[in-house]
Amino acid sequence: ADVGDAVMTDLTGDGKPELVLTLRQRNALGEREIFQVFDLRGEHARAIFGVETRKQTQQGFIEAVLEVRGAKARREIVVRMGRAQGLSADNYQESPATGVAAILLPWGPVAERVFAWDTTSQRMVVVREQQNPHVAAAHGEVAATPAAAPVAVPVAASNVSALIAAFKQARGLAPTASPRLSERANVAEDARPEALQLFGSDLVVVGEGFRGGASFFYFGLPVRAPSDVLQLFTGDVTGDGRSEIFVRVRTQVGEVQREILLGYTFVELALAPILAVEVRRALGAASISNVVSLVRAAGRVVLQIEPGLADGWSVQTYPFASEASDTTAPLLLPWKDRKVRYDYDGRRLVRQSGHD
Repeated sequence: ADVGDAVMTDLTGDGKPELVLTLRQRNALGEREIFQVFDLRGEHARAIFGVETRKQTQQGFIEAVLEVRGAKARREIVVRMGRAQGLSADNYQESPATGVAAILLPWGPVAERVFAWDTTSQRMVVVREQQNPHVAAAHGEVAATPAAAPVAVPVAASNVSALIAAFKQARGLAPTASPRLSERANVAEDARPEALQLFGSDLVVVGEGFRGGASFFYFGLPVRAPSDVLQLFTGDVTGDGRSEIFVRVRTQVGEVQREILLGYTFVELALAPILAVEVRRALGAASISNVVSLVRAAGRVVLQIEPGLADGWSVQTYPFASEASDTTAPLLLPWKDRKVRYDYDGRRLVRQSGHD
């Protein structure tokens, strides 16, 4: 009953159809509907695109309108903001889903977003957007989506401080506001490093060599509150000489608390998700915490996750199924799992076999 629709259609232009499902998912916070595309060419079905089309809580719902159009060689997925009932910018606190594009909000900056398959990166990318005429345009993307628009700032290319000041002004922050987390690394374009700073749940990226040093970029992390962003670090795990961005975030479903490690990389000038893996779970006083580290292997940097220790749980008392029930890779369990490493396959970080 949670599969609303299922069709086979070619959305990548390779002459082979993909499986397209409309799925309904529920948890203690409410329910959502997702339009999801699966590639069937490998041994297992692989999700290559997803976007939220409806979200409902006890207060009301938000709906978006989705349409697939275009010729077979160039199919486009068009998502437009729809209606909201009972929910508004004042009471909507639901975070975007991990691994899929967030729903377009009627009060958000984007009224329409168009996705299409990019043969170079082998993923769905944003090809164009239409701004929401009812929202003042003076900032970049606010939802956790594969791309965000640049924000032109009339300042000298080398004045990174002025870009941060322009971001604060656009987001209504005090000029004296300080970032809660910050990092400096080369994450995009030329070899010069960028400054990454976290204000609230917005991760802003600026740099003298980033977008010509004349605009800032920010990305809304998928959390319900700024305090749910726990860690920010970077490391080059794709081997291209530029670092990827990792953030550790906290989510709460009922009494269960989870911590998810999210990874992102810049593809051209857009930020693309490459990882979502659970690294901690707690219920009451009991918890399991995995150990996350960047290590050198065969002359390169890889992401390594170890099972760690269980506090208050054992193989007999652990109350959860060990497999993941969403798009997030599962938590490692100390009584059955070994440490694992993640390698980049050109699109995502994928889990490799256990290591001693």
